[in-house]
Formats: sequence, structure tokens, C-alpha cells
Amino acid sequence: MQIIHIQAILIISITPLFLKKFYFRLAITQSILAKAFCGELFSKDPNDLFASVLIERIRAEKEKQGLNRKKNVKIKQK
Repeated sequence: MQIIHIQAILIISITPLFLKKFYFRLAITQSILAKAFCGELFSKDPNDLFASVLIERIRAEKEKQGLNRKKNVKIKQK
């Protein structure tokens, strides 16, 4: 009975500390994510391209490679 009482006291005394640390970590994570999405974590290199430009370049390169692949494919005759 006394062991259960001691365990209950420990749980009751540790729970607020655990919750405080849990919510602090959650707030820090949310803050870091918000700053990351806003581009506030580091300074932007003026030579960097926009993501849309990079995606368009990749798309064009894939299309170019796709056309080249089609030219190199041998058609099997039955």
C-alpha cells in the first residue's frame, strides 16, 4: 500500500514537469517550422533560383530525355 502511495506521489509531482517540457518542445517545433516556411531561418542567396524555375527546368529536361528515349527504342517486329 505504501509503495503505491509513493508511486502516486511521484507521478503527481512529475506530471506537471513533463507537461511543461512537452508543451515547450511542441512550441519550439512549431516556431521552427513557421520560420522555415517563411524563409526566416537563414539568409537567402541572391543567386538562388525560385523553386518554380527549377521545377520547370527539371520538367523540360525530363521531356527532352523522354523524346531521346523514344528515338532509341527498337520496335520488335512480329
